[in-house]
Amino acid sequence: ISALVPARAGDLVRAGLLRRDHAIPIASGFGSIAAERAFDALTLVLLAALAGAWALAGRTPAWVWQSVAATAALFVAAIIGLIAGPRLEGWLTDLFAWPLYQKATHFGFDLLRSVRDLGRQPAALLVVAAQSLYVWLCDVLLAYLLLCGLGTPLPLAVAAFTAMAADLAVTVPVTPGAVGQFEAAFVGLLALFAVPTAQASLTVLLNRFISFWTFIVFSGLVTYATGLSRVVMEAKQVASGR
Repeated sequence: ISALVPARAGDLVRAGLLRRDHAIPIASGFGSIAAERAFDALTLVLLAALAGAWALAGRTPAWVWQSVAATAALFVAAIIGLIAGPRLEGWLTDLFAWPLYQKATHFGFDLLRSVRDLGRQPAALLVVAAQSLYVWLCDVLLAYLLLCGLGTPLPLAVAAFTAMAADLAVTVPVTPGAVGQFEAAFVGLLALFAVPTAQASLTVLLNRFISFWTFIVFSGLVTYATGLSRVVMEAKQVASGR
């Protein structure tokens, strides 16, 4: 779903499915998603910064460092919120008696507690961090192998910077699956290394075919096999009952 709609709206569906199928509270579902996104963003920022410093030696575009700084600031703010949150709960809860405010406040602190609970499981955090690193390094390897296969063998550091900076540019996709957004960033980054536009365009098209379009087919089959088919059958039963 996140590949078909903008702004990773599939995360909302994931939290809803966790509640419906596994009785996991919405706050806990969002807590797991928030932790996953935080690890993804932190890993991506570190890899992009290291690869940029290695590949460009002082010529890294300003927007890359701005994205790194913004992500790091958000991460620090999240850590501060996790530490200070419990101390502010009583004061914020009693601030207004409006029902909507009370519900939002309780939900927010339930979300904070679920993330804090995850922080008490270092083994689980290590597994999440390792998986995040593995996923992003696969993106690096894909970019590197495509460039080599298309007759534009660039150093691994360049492939790593291009892949990570392009992924960083679409951390919050404004189009479904970041279509167009990712391609523009990828081609623009390769231009920094004098890769011809035609070659860069072919590289990004093959990259997206492998990592995005085949993913839609595979995830569509998995979705149908594990859940969508049941929803369709339930809808048919409701329709026939009427």
